[in-house]
Amino acid sequence: MGAAKGRSLVNPDHTLNLLLRGESSNRMTPARVALDSPLEGDSMIKSPRAREEPRAEEVMVDREFAEALDSTREIQITTVGRKTGEEITLPVWFVRQDDRLYLLPVTGSGSNWYKNVRKAGSVRVAARRAERALAATPITDAARVAEVVKAFRAKYGDGDVAAYYPHPDVALELPAA
Repeated sequence: MGAAKGRSLVNPDHTLNLLLRGESSNRMTPARVALDSPLEGDSMIKSPRAREEPRAEEVMVDREFAEALDSTREIQITTVGRKTGEEITLPVWFVRQDDRLYLLPVTGSGSNWYKNVRKAGSVRVAARRAERALAATPITDAARVAEVVKAFRAKYGDGDVAAYYPHPDVALELPAA
C-alpha cells in the first residue's frame, strides 16, 4: 500500500519497539505514543491503572506513608482556598482506621478548610516526610460523625476532644492506603 504524497504510513508496533529500546524514529515522536492505549492482541505493556500488582516503589510509598501516619499524632493538610485559589497549610488531628483516615474540622461545617476541601474534593496530607494528595469524602450523617468522634476520643482523650471539637457536625474520610 502506498502513502499519499506528504504523508507516511507508520507501523505503530515498530515505532513503539524503537521507543521502548530508547531509539528514535523520524516518523513519530515519543510524545505521540500512548503506552496505555490498547494495542491489538495481548500486550506485555500495561497501563499503571491496568496492573493488578502494585509496583515495588508504589508499595514503598504506601508503607512509608503508613509508617509516618503511625508515628505521629498530628498531620499537615494543604487545601486550596475556594475564593483565593492559594494553598493553605495547617496542622490537624486525625484517626487512622485500617486503610482510611478521618478528619474532624474544629469548627465543624463552618470551618474554612472544610469548605475548601469540599469544593476541591481533595486535600494534600503530609505526615513527617511522607506526603500524598488524597480524595476527600465528606461525612454528614450524624451517626457516622459520632463514630469518628468516638475514635478521636479513644486516641486523644475525652477532655481534649470535647474542648477542641465542641460542635462536630461533619467529618472527612480519606484513603490512607
